[in-house]
Amino acid sequence: MKRKLIIQLVLGAAIMAVTIMFCGALEGRSVLSLLDIKGLLLGAIAPFAGTIAAFGLKDSRKAFSIPFAAVSNKASLKSARAFFKTLLRYIIAFALFAFAAGMILLLSNLTKIELMGRNLAVILSSILYGSAFAIFVVIPSQTAIEQRLAH
Repeated sequence: MKRKLIIQLVLGAAIMAVTIMFCGALEGRSVLSLLDIKGLLLGAIAPFAGTIAAFGLKDSRKAFSIPFAAVSNKASLKSARAFFKTLLRYIIAFALFAFAAGMILLLSNLTKIELMGRNLAVILSSILYGSAFAIFVVIPSQTAIEQRLAH
C-alpha cells in the first residue's frame, strides 16, 4: 500500500514539474516565484484548518495515519474516508471563495494595473496550492482507503 502511494506522489510531482517547465512558467525565474503566502493560506491551510475544526485534532491525525497503518478496521477506514471527502470539499469551497473574492477585488481596481496583477496572482496561486494539496495528499489517501475498504 505504501509503495502505491509513493508511486502516485512521485508520478504526480513529475507530471506537475514537467507541465510547469513545458509551459515555460519558470523561464528566467526561480521556483520561488510560485510562492505566495496568501494563496497558500486560502488554497491549502484554510481548508485543512476547517476540516480539523470539523473533525477535531485527534481524529484528523488518525485519518492521516489510516492509509499507512498495517491493520485498520472498517469503522476507522470509513471515518478517514469521511475526513478526506470533507477536506476535498473544503479545498473546492475555498478555491471558489478565493476566485470570487479575488475577481471582486480585481474588477474593483481596473484602473490600478499593479493591484490587478496581485489580485489575479492570489486567485491563481490559491487554486494552484489547493489542487496540489488535493493531488499530493487527499486523492492518494482517499484512493488507499477506498482500496482497503474494497478488500
